Amino acid sequence: MTAITFNHLCKIISTSKTGPTVSRADVVKYFKRWIKLPFASFGTDLYNLPYLKKLLTEADSKINIYVPISTYPIGGETIESKTAEIEWAISHGATELDCFLNRSATKSGDWNFVKKEIEEIMNAAKGRIVKIWVEFNHLKPSEILQVAELSIDGGAHFIRAGVGFGQVQRYSDIKLVKDVFGDKIKIEVGGGVRDAIIALNYLKAGMDRFACSTPENIARTLEDAQNRLWKNEVEQLYKRIDFIIKTDPSRKRVEA
Repeated sequence: MTAITFNHLCKIISTSKTGPTVSRADVVKYFKRWIKLPFASFGTDLYNLPYLKKLLTEADSKINIYVPISTYPIGGETIESKTAEIEWAISHGATELDCFLNRSATKSGDWNFVKKEIEEIMNAAKGRIVKIWVEFNHLKPSEILQVAELSIDGGAHFIRAGVGFGQVQRYSDIKLVKDVFGDKIKIEVGGGVRDAIIALNYLKAGMDRFACSTPENIARTLEDAQNRLWKNEVEQLYKRIDFIIKTDPSRKRVEA
């Protein structure tokens, strides 16, 4: 049987070190621990971005760096504020930009504003990877599909579903977007993936990447997660991961 290894799965994991009690030393220690593994991306906040960039440059690492853009997790800044943050982040080494949509605009059905916001975000990103970040749990299915459609039309690379910090995304919402739009847009699950069993279930639903701040839990539970599946299910997921890796837009990334 073709087994999914942790190294293989790492290529679709974005891992980060952020939080109200996290120091610069914590960030450096965390990424030094994981820097030799082929993660899809490392994430940090804007303050620690220059230090993470320096660490990866000194290690000659090509791992992508992502940062959250705009008021976390509401996205209530002006478009001008968001684009200014994007420009600063790019100039300090970010290669992926996780951009919160204005949550009030989406709940108000102000789709013209949302469309303009995505367009301005993409213009400011200048070819970098953009994830449009929303909390699926707070949206109706029709709103989720509207956000997905506008993200596709605007040229975004991912929708990031979930802000983390205890929020767990519904498998049905991930499947909904994939059933309607297929691989026209990729989906990153942004919270609640605490072990490999959950990760593989999201993969079955259509997820393309996931964010996880405890990758050691994924490694520890990966064998057990596969043992719970039929052999053909594991092989299908292995092929799915291979496809995700080969079609990941970061393979064509623009350097800062």
